[in-house]
Amino acid sequence: MLPQQRTRIEFLLLMREVRNRPGPYWLSIVAVLQEAIESGRLGAGQVLPAQRLVADFTGLHVNTVNRGMREAARRGLVVTRCWGGTVIRHAAIQA
Repeated sequence: MLPQQRTRIEFLLLMREVRNRPGPYWLSIVAVLQEAIESGRLGAGQVLPAQRLVADFTGLHVNTVNRGMREAARRGLVVTRCWGGTVIRHAAIQA
């Protein structure tokens, strides 16, 4: 399995937690993503799966996933590149 495929599968598995959290799902997406970056499970430069795939896997509407990813980008967690996917912007900060 290629490292990029492993990252995408791990991210999808992390997204299963979204439905078990209180509050809006789109904020849960941001929280799960931030925790994965802070814990080192996701690192800088790793490409995330397509939002449609995340929506299908989690059972959420694609607009909800899109809103979560836009918020993650606004907070500086990810960068969305045209035809390049969504990429983790920074690695975890080590204390």
